[in-house]
Amino acid sequence: MFTGATRLTKPLPSHTLAARTVLKLLDRVGPGHVTTVGDLAAAARMPAESVLRLASAKTVYRPSCTPWHRVVPDNGLIRPAQTDRDGYSQVSLLAAEGVPVSHYGEVMLDLCRADLTAPGP
Repeated sequence: MFTGATRLTKPLPSHTLAARTVLKLLDRVGPGHVTTVGDLAAAARMPAESVLRLASAKTVYRPSCTPWHRVVPDNGLIRPAQTDRDGYSQVSLLAAEGVPVSHYGEVMLDLCRADLTAPGP
């Protein structure tokens, strides 16, 4: 009888485990807050390049509810005109959540940076 559960017969690939780690950390970044690529990489204990690759492959590794728009470059500068596949810009999504963004696309990190070093829920 099938119960809906499956048993893993071999360990998950390392890239899948890395993606899960990053997604769990990203879930801790609530509305009105952001994290940087560097902060996410440090908290996940992985190279920033790997986090960037996961972010660029977000259509593969994310359900539609994962808030990738809350990940910003380490300097806080984002491209105001850049839009996602649904036509939303990162600036408009962050502004709708109350994240302070200057008129030239700089996120005020000192006001809204999430603390990923605190223990998770």
